[in-house]
Amino acid sequence: MPVRKLAEFVKSWKPFEAALGQAATNSALNSLDAAEKLLGMPPAQQPNISAFSVYADKMKGRKVAVIGRFPDLKPLEEICHLSVLERRPGEGDLPDAACEYVLPQQDFVFMTATTLLNKTFPRLLELSKNAFKVMVGPSTPMTSLLFELGIDALAGTVVLDADSVWQAAQEGAARGIFSHGARMVKVNKEEWQQRRNHQIGGMWNVPLGTLIGRLRAAAGQEPLACEDETGKAEGERPAWADPTIVKRTYDARPTIEAGGHPMPKVMNDLAEL
Repeated sequence: MPVRKLAEFVKSWKPFEAALGQAATNSALNSLDAAEKLLGMPPAQQPNISAFSVYADKMKGRKVAVIGRFPDLKPLEEICHLSVLERRPGEGDLPDAACEYVLPQQDFVFMTATTLLNKTFPRLLELSKNAFKVMVGPSTPMTSLLFELGIDALAGTVVLDADSVWQAAQEGAARGIFSHGARMVKVNKEEWQQRRNHQIGGMWNVPLGTLIGRLRAAAGQEPLACEDETGKAEGERPAWADPTIVKRTYDARPTIEAGGHPMPKVMNDLAEL
């Protein structure tokens, strides 16, 4: 069966089928070539450490929630105000239903990629809108699409040596795969946007807005309204932009210049109006 067809199972409500679909998806997204494009470097050059270690300094004294009981959380209890939400809570854990009350108050939220499988991801993302959000765990899809949805950083796994990982898995290794051919990889949205912006506009040494204008002109399309040298917009203000009825404004240029997309911000603002 083609990988694309298998990947469609990720939409299933049956846990096994959804896991199969995500595994198929990750076989493409977390490949060496795809991961190198996203990371901006060969995966083997990344430090083989967890996301919790990477962000430890930034989390000191802050409110941190982790969705899913990961094995390396003990050190966090000593440096931050830690809450762990778990579907089958153990000692010190909160039940997953507590997310409605806990997540809106957090500075950092780490969520397992299992939230994609059990379909809780959209609500958890909404509840965590005030936090720095990291999707973490071996099943994390390494794709910039998650940045566009609102995730701030990805921490997943890339296989460097398939034979070694396969043998380790057959022998019952869990975290042991990271010393036998698998690599923990991390990338945050800000770094990715800066790199993408450089790739798009920097190679021609022109601002992204100017590049878009030239491409539109080459395609025979009307130029977009933009500011002239005095900083004032050209053309007449449209009727719908009457300043007496405008409730909120948003300058999308910094977002676009940074390689981002303004639509998530616009939709969030609309939902609040």
